[in-house]
Amino acid sequence: MYTSLLYLKTFRYNTSIDIKGINMKLSQILKKTHTLIESKEIQNISQQEMANRLGVSLRTYTEWLRDVNQPLAMKAILDMLSQLNDDDIVRIVRTWEARKSISNVAE
Repeated sequence: MYTSLLYLKTFRYNTSIDIKGINMKLSQILKKTHTLIESKEIQNISQQEMANRLGVSLRTYTEWLRDVNQPLAMKAILDMLSQLNDDDIVRIVRTWEARKSISNVAE
């Protein structure tokens, strides 16, 4: 059930990311994204379920949410995506989804 997020390394710094002029901590982005996914799916999603979806342990996910540790790769990806326009971001995400679906079928 591990996804390519398995390679994420964490670090103990209080870093934040600037997205279109708004400075947000990664923990805030994770919380907001978790809430948006719940709204989209019209259901509550436990932290355990979200950790399973990301292929990380519950402890890792809760540490990200509490700003104890942060996924280094996530910061790099968000920094890169923030430099693109919306259409390019959607194209990248759709490609990721398609490849993820193919790899899930292969498992």
